[in-house]
Amino acid sequence: MHYVYEFIPHEIETMQEYIDYIFDEVWCKAPSRQYRITLFNKNTELKAIITNNRFLATKTGKLFVDQIKAIYAVFKTLSQNDIDRLARWFKANNHIEALCGNQPGEDPVTYEELKQYHHNLAVKLEVFYKFLWNSNIFSLQAIKSRIGKISDHYSKFILKNTERICPFCGIHRIKGEFNSKREDYDHYLPKDIYPFNSVNLKNLAPTCMECNRSYKSAKDPLRDLSGSRRKTFYSYMAMKPPINIELHFLNGIVNLIPDNLDLRISCEGHEEEVQAWREIFSLDERYKAIYLDKHTTNYWFMQIEEMAINKGYLIQEALEELNRYARHSPLQEINFLKVPFLEACEKNNFFGSYSIR
Repeated sequence: MHYVYEFIPHEIETMQEYIDYIFDEVWCKAPSRQYRITLFNKNTELKAIITNNRFLATKTGKLFVDQIKAIYAVFKTLSQNDIDRLARWFKANNHIEALCGNQPGEDPVTYEELKQYHHNLAVKLEVFYKFLWNSNIFSLQAIKSRIGKISDHYSKFILKNTERICPFCGIHRIKGEFNSKREDYDHYLPKDIYPFNSVNLKNLAPTCMECNRSYKSAKDPLRDLSGSRRKTFYSYMAMKPPINIELHFLNGIVNLIPDNLDLRISCEGHEEEVQAWREIFSLDERYKAIYLDKHTTNYWFMQIEEMAINKGYLIQEALEELNRYARHSPLQEINFLKVPFLEACEKNNFFGSYSIR
């Protein structure tokens, strides 16, 4: 990642608290109890929601309650060992930071694994957890009057996270306070793969449309292409990763093609996370496409020429000045890509001399 988001606490997290309660205090205790409204006595707000007539009169509200009951019926048939295992999976799948760090003992479960364990339950859970995010449940009055609106969280989020460039690619803008629309929240651990965390704010981060829909989509950050577990950057990690990018031309600079570009992205101590980041967001393809766009590179060349002609700079002096800009504002004008490209050109004696001293 080019930078990390600061996590913003918000009332919307109450939805995850509701879901925690349903799992721990309702479903996991199903074998010893009959389903009744008193199961919700310890969470008066949630109880008020699911007994609200206007909420129940909506299709979404009725589906919410009906699905809770349907999953309860399956839990009622499970052994205590089964329930203990599900509880461990539920807990693990909501430890987002620990999962991203591939910490020992944190073993997430996927829907596919859950289906092998208990197909009927897995299907019902998948429908329920996707419904929580994909339906309009957050917009129902009984819900939003208690936990606020997602749009309000976004407004507060962008006032605290003031970079307006996507941290996952560094290329595209993130909509801010003066835009009438907002970015989508990406489920970093995809909701199509992992159960239990579809409304966990720590698994949600505003992401540009290109990253979210065109490139990342439902790729699994926690596993490589062979299915092995790996470390991956966490959107809200405590430290900003120091990313370094180098570019080398393998066969000179004439008639460049992607295979002739040796793109090196590194972050000391985070090699595994960098490899995952490159794969998840297809960074090599996207960055090389920029390097091969003549309109972009011609503009960069023009900047060097302007410095040489108007300021009398030597090429190395111009590169050093651009490097100063890049260190201060690496994401502006994609400086983090511009400088490595121009340095590679200089190493290949592309510029000649523009100095007019």
